Amino acid sequence: MDRLVTDLHLSPQEAFVHLKKILEQVNVITGSLFHQEVLRAADESDAKAAAAASGITVDAPAATAATAATDAQAVPVADDEASVYFSPEKGNVIFGSAVDGWAFRLQDFVELYASRLKMRKDVLFKTLWGDFYFDVKGKRVCTKPPTADSMPMFASFVLKPIFDVYNAALVYPDQARLDKILITLKHLNIPPKELTKPDKREVLEAIMSRWWPIANCVLDCAVELLPSPAQAQQRKVVPLWDAADLPKQSLDVIEAIRQGSRDENAPVVGFISKVFPVKKEFLPGGRFKATDPTRRRKEAATAEEDPLPALPETESGDVYIALARLYSGTLRRGQQVYVLAPRYDPTQPSQFQFSASIQRLFMPMGQYLEDLDQVYAGNIFGIGGFTTAAIFKTATFTSTLACPSFPPLWNTTSQPIVRVAIEPKVAADRPLLVAALRQLSQADPVFQTLVQQSGDIVLLSAGELHLARCLRDLQDIMGRREMIVSAPIVPFREAVLPPTEDKTVEDTTTANKKGLLRVRAVPLPKEVTALLENSSALVAACCKKTDASEEAKQFREKLLRSFSEAGPTWEDRSHKIWSFGPHGVGPNVLFNCVPNYKDWDPLLHDGDATPMAPAPADVTPPAVAADVTPPSDDATQGNCANCAVAVASSATTESVEFGMTKEAFIELARPSESDSREVTLRALESSIISGFQMAVSFGPLCGEPLQGVAFIVEEIQLLRTTACDYLGPMSGQFVAAMKDACSNALQECSLRLMEPLYRCEIRVPMEALGKVYGVLHRRRGKVFSEMCFDSTSVFTVEAWLPVAESFGFADEIRTKTSGAAAPQLVFEKYEMMEQDPNWVPTTEEEIQEFGESGSGQAPNIPRKYIDQTRKRKGLPVMEKLVESAEKQRTLSRKK
Repeated sequence: MDRLVTDLHLSPQEAFVHLKKILEQVNVITGSLFHQEVLRAADESDAKAAAAASGITVDAPAATAATAATDAQAVPVADDEASVYFSPEKGNVIFGSAVDGWAFRLQDFVELYASRLKMRKDVLFKTLWGDFYFDVKGKRVCTKPPTADSMPMFASFVLKPIFDVYNAALVYPDQARLDKILITLKHLNIPPKELTKPDKREVLEAIMSRWWPIANCVLDCAVELLPSPAQAQQRKVVPLWDAADLPKQSLDVIEAIRQGSRDENAPVVGFISKVFPVKKEFLPGGRFKATDPTRRRKEAATAEEDPLPALPETESGDVYIALARLYSGTLRRGQQVYVLAPRYDPTQPSQFQFSASIQRLFMPMGQYLEDLDQVYAGNIFGIGGFTTAAIFKTATFTSTLACPSFPPLWNTTSQPIVRVAIEPKVAADRPLLVAALRQLSQADPVFQTLVQQSGDIVLLSAGELHLARCLRDLQDIMGRREMIVSAPIVPFREAVLPPTEDKTVEDTTTANKKGLLRVRAVPLPKEVTALLENSSALVAACCKKTDASEEAKQFREKLLRSFSEAGPTWEDRSHKIWSFGPHGVGPNVLFNCVPNYKDWDPLLHDGDATPMAPAPADVTPPAVAADVTPPSDDATQGNCANCAVAVASSATTESVEFGMTKEAFIELARPSESDSREVTLRALESSIISGFQMAVSFGPLCGEPLQGVAFIVEEIQLLRTTACDYLGPMSGQFVAAMKDACSNALQECSLRLMEPLYRCEIRVPMEALGKVYGVLHRRRGKVFSEMCFDSTSVFTVEAWLPVAESFGFADEIRTKTSGAAAPQLVFEKYEMMEQDPNWVPTTEEEIQEFGESGSGQAPNIPRKYIDQTRKRKGLPVMEKLVESAEKQRTLSRKK
């Protein structure tokens, strides 16, 4: 509300009208959300009735938990519609200013004026807000203004005193007027030194924060209106899990959480939302002791009676505290608990969990931390002594392994997309930077860091504003040390378009001319690409072949179904998948379509995976040339006797190569009775897959990863060679040959750049709608939804906004609309750019219209992004540095 006076310079009556309009708009939005919830509940009820009519039976415990979750979600729908709206008469509206530290509710002024006006509190409470006027002569409330200059009661009794303080102290400084106001507020006991500060804003804050403290107002509102922890857990906690996938012991734990039980036999269940560092001096008993004598005596007595264990310190002398909430049971100091990661599964209790001891418990009390011996369910508290290195952002702690893990706080579909490279200005501060990044990563649920192969440290954030906040927090942790921060980096993807005509793919040979590869590149179906992009963990599980979980089987069936829906050609290829990439889990696929390629194990099966077996002795390996004279048998046997190779499996996310132990390779390369000089192609599969992984990780346009590209291996020819040739040059040469074959296949296609897009949601009044469209158009935004709330002039605009064009977007749209619109940006997807980055005029008509260089057409935005990315990576750029160069003419000639 401070901006109504300082920025807009409104009168009390104008501010009252403005506040009424804001409340009406908020209530319209709330009403629409309420009606959507009513319709959703009705649809769920109809679906449940249809399921009951069809005679579907559900397991009793699962049905009980599911019914509780449904009933809990239906609570807001069952309430009266009037209870969801905001109104000052209900006490659910707080007026205040967080900048100046003050806030009040309507009942605060009712207590102040009831005795002065000699009115009943209930009558004054109903008439202080709204179109009611006070007749000073008659000492009564009327619905019409008694005089021409009369103002509504809220404007005259509430806003006018506050505006007078602002005008006298800040807007139009008048010390004499301010002294008169302070005489009426002498009961606040404001120290004189705070009223004589040179900064007028600090003087205003000292007055208003003691007149209407914001902490008291917010706390009273929360206590009166918000449900207690026991009531809130019954409605909000149960829908976090799917009861149908949990065992009976886990359902019992969920029921204890729903009840918020504090019994001795109740399981201890809590959630850690963040881990943050605290200076050792601010802990109980530290150097900065409490100013309250009672609190100091309590801390001293506690330290003498029960010495507390010392907490482990970081390199900078800080102590990690885990902020947590207890949902069930009673947690005591020294108790042993299990710490569960978000990926923990109660059906596999040996994974993603570790045991830890609760060394100390703290209760946050303002700026102090107070030691506790035990904590009951429903409280928010701090835990000291955890092995914080094992807690990644969030965790669940419990006394039983049957407890399901709480899901993470952040939306996993919203990935951090904007990144910068950072390094300390002084090289000696790098260890301090690493420690600060570790602290920030644990405290921020979205912030991520990675170290590139060059050694550069890269920060990943959700957007421009989030990045600025992370850098500011990082500097605070490092003690304001200087850092070198690069310009924001936006990652791109590279893709291909479907070929317009069938082209002959050229063969690629190895450097020693003993191997040949033929690879074709085509775009994957969009449904398959989207499924692979959003299911990296499930792709890794399918590739391992040892994961027999129901979720992995369902994903395998869904992926095969997506291939089948794309056509019979893709349905046939789905049974010939060789590898995924990059890193073995990406949205690119390598297919083995070599004719008569036998005895190999594709990644996707209709049935269970079977172990690989070597080729039968009486079968000639496919595509092996027979017109080359092999070396002698003795030489082959002698060299192969000492062969050894150990290659990691390509089906895992940690490596991209094909698994084969030393004994397996020797057995595979052992000369058979029919032909002792041939080595099967199976021994070179790891090299082919490695070349594929390298190709999809580094695209030809600007070195960005590929997305949605299928590489089809149509032919592999290998001259007859020995196992020692494989151990020597052949493995490495096939890696390079496969990478070159994929690059050549991409060059035969029409390459396109894919840019990341934000989903932008803007709520704006009708008078500023045109300015919002203008800002979106200048930044290549595409509006796909526009909705107007009933009975208001507020529009909700949804659009796709390129991430590369989003820098400065929030500031510009606030400036253009004078603060009436505020965007919300969430990363959604990658989208292919329509322009061809390599287009140049070729025909006479194109050259005549656009010129030889194509400069006459619209700017080639993909080419601009490609050149910027290549320059940043140190790759060569095709650009003309000098245009229309002429020899300098000598102005003065020697005579």
